[in-house]
Amino acid sequence: MRLASMLSAAVIVATAGQESNPAAESVGDEEAIQQLLVQMIVAQRPAWHGYSADTFCVVLGRLEWKDGLLDPPTGPSDPFLSRVAAPNVTVLPARGCRMVSMGVDSPGVVVTSTERPAFFVTVGNVALRAHNRAEVRAGFVCGAMCASGQTYMLEKRSGSWVVVGVKNWVIS
Repeated sequence: MRLASMLSAAVIVATAGQESNPAAESVGDEEAIQQLLVQMIVAQRPAWHGYSADTFCVVLGRLEWKDGLLDPPTGPSDPFLSRVAAPNVTVLPARGCRMVSMGVDSPGVVVTSTERPAFFVTVGNVALRAHNRAEVRAGFVCGAMCASGQTYMLEKRSGSWVVVGVKNWVIS
């Protein structure tokens, strides 16, 4: 996706998310930013190399590797998950999915209970640069050669966080 259209989508999602979800105003800056980025990635419904899924398992913080497999933390709270829910999409905590294969031609991430294809949506720790600026890494993982990661630059404008810049750092 080109930067201009990604930024437009981010501004639309940020504005819509804040207007349609008054609970977002009561959370802190870090959680509001994490919520915005999860909503933005889920709304894009990534289809990568023919891989698509309607389930997203949310990882806040860092994905860790254990015994050659991804070992996500427990994931966000139920209230957070309900705020990032979207139509026709299932959003689960990180433990709702697991990495089953690193093979290029097989689903790498599946829902633990059903074995259906899924995505890990990852949002790293938010680095607040000033009272109105922040930076955070976010993206998705769906397998060995199926991932995307960006660094998002955000500004707080009129009480809402808005994406003002995006740098790609991994696309596979």
